Amino acid sequence: MEFAWVTRRAAVGFGGVAGRIMTMPILLFLGKLSYGLYLYHFFVPNQVLRVAGRLQIGLPTNEVVRFMIYSGISILVAAASFYVLENPINKLKVFVPYVRPGEKSATPIALQ
Repeated sequence: MEFAWVTRRAAVGFGGVAGRIMTMPILLFLGKLSYGLYLYHFFVPNQVLRVAGRLQIGLPTNEVVRFMIYSGISILVAAASFYVLENPINKLKVFVPYVRPGEKSATPIALQ
């Protein structure tokens, strides 16, 4: 039942402390990157280890420090992906009309 409350609050907006936390600029930024983070986070540790090995750079043995390194690099990769790939592709949405369920379909805009 708690999930229904969270879903409803997310749909209408959170107020109070929860609303202030969820509208923090860093969380909004990470929300934009969430798909890229989902895609790339799994590959980053292996690639960092490969590159560090080739460059003969020692990585910290502390797991928390490694997690922070991997997280930072994942965020950088996801941000680059967002601005270089996702954002330009999203701008092409103007050429694909959105039709709400139950409405007549619109005529697609012809690419020139």
